[in-house]
Amino acid sequence: MTTKYVQLQNPCTKRWVKIDTQTGRITAHKKSKGLYKNIKVEGVDEDTGNLMKYGYSKEEIEKMDDDEFVYTMVMLADGMSKRGIDEELGK
Repeated sequence: MTTKYVQLQNPCTKRWVKIDTQTGRITAHKKSKGLYKNIKVEGVDEDTGNLMKYGYSKEEIEKMDDDEFVYTMVMLADGMSKRGIDEELGK
């Protein structure tokens, strides 16, 4: 039996928790900033989750228009860093 995990951000601490979807229990609290690697982000679509893995906050993503969102996805896929993209976009 394989355990499937998801991660959610604690709204109070802004840290991520890992949840076992079969038991509904929190299995870990992330001590450092950022997401767990290779764990699905619950409550957001796949593209948003992928951007969050590169350091974008949910708020930053929600502020992007469609063109900026697509540009960011393409540039990340081409290997550009978040910092490089932000500089290109004048942020």
